[in-house]
Amino acid sequence: MERIKANEKEQRKYVVQSGDEEEGVTMIHKVKIQPIGGALGAILPKDLLENMHIGQDDELLVVPANGGILLIPCDANFEEAMEAFEVGREKYNQALHELAK
Repeated sequence: MERIKANEKEQRKYVVQSGDEEEGVTMIHKVKIQPIGGALGAILPKDLLENMHIGQDDELLVVPANGGILLIPCDANFEEAMEAFEVGREKYNQALHELAK
């Protein structure tokens, strides 16, 4: 994907898809990458954010995926679990290495 300069007049359009595949609910929105402060960003539609239970100051993980971008709400419990895992991995590194053989 080519880079976009903040001063370019023509802005690229992207499609944002959300929903639960199991429930068959899919919402598709087209958003533009545009200057926001000193950076570039996209304004996400309010109904999309409400559907995903995302609000102001919530954090999202941004993951490149299959030529697109996957936005995942951060889970504080997951982050705490990963921190605990890192402590355990450092403490029991040799044992984990032996078990992996």
